[in-house]
Amino acid sequence: NIWVGTLLGGLSKIDKQGNATHFGVVATQLNHPEVSCMAETKDGKIWIGTEKGLHLYNPATGKFKLFIHNPANPESISGNRIRSIYVDKVGQSWVGTKEYGLNLFIPESNTFKRYPNATGLPYGNVISRITDAAPGLLWIGTDAGLFQVNIRTQVFTHVPEAGKHSIKDILATDKNIVWLGTPHGLVKYHSGKKEAKEYSTRNGLPINQIESLLEDMEGNIWVATTKGLSKLDPQTEKFRNYDTNDGLQSNIFNARSAFHGKDGKLYFGGIN
Repeated sequence: NIWVGTLLGGLSKIDKQGNATHFGVVATQLNHPEVSCMAETKDGKIWIGTEKGLHLYNPATGKFKLFIHNPANPESISGNRIRSIYVDKVGQSWVGTKEYGLNLFIPESNTFKRYPNATGLPYGNVISRITDAAPGLLWIGTDAGLFQVNIRTQVFTHVPEAGKHSIKDILATDKNIVWLGTPHGLVKYHSGKKEAKEYSTRNGLPINQIESLLEDMEGNIWVATTKGLSKLDPQTEKFRNYDTNDGLQSNIFNARSAFHGKDGKLYFGGIN
C-alpha cells in the first residue's frame, strides 16, 4: 500500500489495484486535516503527524491512537505541531516538532522521552528531518541548519561546516556522506572530512529551492524542486533535469513528500 498525506484533505491509502481509502477528520480517525509527515514502524503500524498531534494507526485493528501534549504530564509528547517522524535502524521512533524539540517514543508505556531545546538546539526551532548518523547519533535538520544529536548525552551539536541554511530534507547515503536539501540549493556534507560542497543553478539545478531528496538503486541523487525534478550523478557531478514535458504531474513538488519503495520505485508528491 501507498500512504498519502495531504495539506488539508486528510490521509489516503492506495492499494496495488489503485483503489483509495480515505481517512478524514472524524472522532475515530484524524484530529486535523493537515498531514505533515508519516513513517512505518518495524511491526507495520503507521505514524501520522498533523498540526494538532501524533497518530499511530494499526492496520490489524483499523484503529487510530492519538498522542497530544499534556502540560501536566512530562512523559507526554513535547508539542502538537509535528514536523518529522523517523524510525531508526533498531526500530526506535523519533518525533520532531515545531518549537518544542525532539521526542523518543517508549512503546512499553505509550509515553515519550523528551530531548528539549535547552540541550543545544536554538529555542523555537523546527525539526524538519531526522535520520541515522552513526550508532548512538542522529542527524537533525532544522531551520537553523544541521545538528548531530548524541542520544546518550542528549546534546545537540551544530555542524557549521554544512552551512546555516534552513533544511527541507536530509539524505544519508553512507556513514560519512549526508545530502541536504535547502532553499539555497543542494549541499553534500562529508562528516569525516568536515567539508561541504554546494550545488546550485550554477551547477545545473533548475532552481535552488529543494523540497525532497532520494537515492536510487544506482546511487544517483534525485532532487525534487519547485521547478521540476533533477537527477544528479555523484561521480560526474552532472544534473539531468525533468519537467512537465517529460510527464511530471507539475513542476512544483512538496517538501518532504518523497518515498523509496521496496520495489526500487521512487515516489514524489506534488501539487497535482
